Amino acid sequence: MKKIKSLIKKLRSKPEDVRKVIFAVSLTVSMLILVFIWVSGITNSAAKKQKMKKEEDKTEETAKLFTVLKDNVKETFKNLVSSLKDLNIVIGEMKEDYDNELKKEVIELNPNE
Repeated sequence: MKKIKSLIKKLRSKPEDVRKVIFAVSLTVSMLILVFIWVSGITNSAAKKQKMKKEEDKTEETAKLFTVLKDNVKETFKNLVSSLKDLNIVIGEMKEDYDNELKKEVIELNPNE
């Protein structure tokens, strides 16, 4: 605290022109520090926005991939269901043919019935 008081006394004892120069230099340095902080804040903000944009793009890309996967699974399931229906029809026809053949054999073995 004493150092600050002695510094202020020294400044007061200097001529007014020198004090104005010291004030102008101090003000300029202070403003440069504030401008530096402001610019670094804007730069960081822009970098964060760019990073968020990249993350959103990755998220959208991942969502598209999952949509494609979902569509492929749906299509595969539909094809599987269709194949099972076709297989059921074929099995039904084979069963009918087998039953008809069996009836013919029974009739041939027992012509009286």
